[in-house]
Amino acid sequence: MAFGNINQPETFEERCDLAQRMIDEYEMPMDVLVDTMSDSSRALFTDLPSPVYVLDAQGKVQAKYPWPDQEQIKNAVDQIVSTGQVAEMQKLIKTIAAEKAKREAKQKVKTLKNK
Repeated sequence: MAFGNINQPETFEERCDLAQRMIDEYEMPMDVLVDTMSDSSRALFTDLPSPVYVLDAQGKVQAKYPWPDQEQIKNAVDQIVSTGQVAEMQKLIKTIAAEKAKREAKQKVKTLKNK
């Protein structure tokens, strides 16, 4: 990804906007997961500033890179698409998003109760 003059996102919304920009520029045929502002997922995998993990429909890492590289990511995604896993991946992503929404809703309720 060759974006110049990018400021570090300060909100989750800004982080998602940057991810959408990558999706648009790479013309990725699938959703992308975005880490929280606390980088909790990144801490589980590596401490590199912008690692990229390409997962298959079963959630297995098919490729990992220390930095977004358009050609490498495109090749990894093309490999997954060529094996017909896109529909399965979309189901997995929807499940992950639903679980995240549930956790966030519970956290908001907990925060409101503590006020």
